[in-house]
Amino acid sequence: MGIAVRGLCPLIQVFDMPTSLHFYRDVLGFSEVGKSGQGDDVGWAWLRHGDACLKLNTAYDVGERPDTADPARVAAHGDTILYLGCEDLEAAHRYLVPMVFVQILGRWRRTE
Repeated sequence: MGIAVRGLCPLIQVFDMPTSLHFYRDVLGFSEVGKSGQGDDVGWAWLRHGDACLKLNTAYDVGERPDTADPARVAAHGDTILYLGCEDLEAAHRYLVPMVFVQILGRWRRTE
C-alpha cells in the first residue's frame, strides 16, 4: 500500500528567470501561484495551469550568474522532458507547431 499522491510538481532549475516566466506564463498560459518577490527577476516561482503545476528556481544565486549558460549544466538536463497533457491536442498542435520561437533581448517572441 502506498501513499495517496494528489499530484506532482517538478522543480526546474533555470538560467534566466524572466525569460522562463515569459515562456511558461505568457506563451503556454501558466498562472503564477507564488513568487519570491515582485516582478519577473525572482529566485523562484510556482506556476499552475489547470491541475498541472511547475516550480522554477534560478540555477545561480544573485550576482553569481554568468553572462551565458554553462554548456555542461545545459547538457546535464538533456534527459529532462516535460510532457504536457491537454484536452484538445489538435488545437494545441495548431497553436504551437506553426510557430517559430526566437529569443530577442532575453524575451521569447512568437513569429508565424
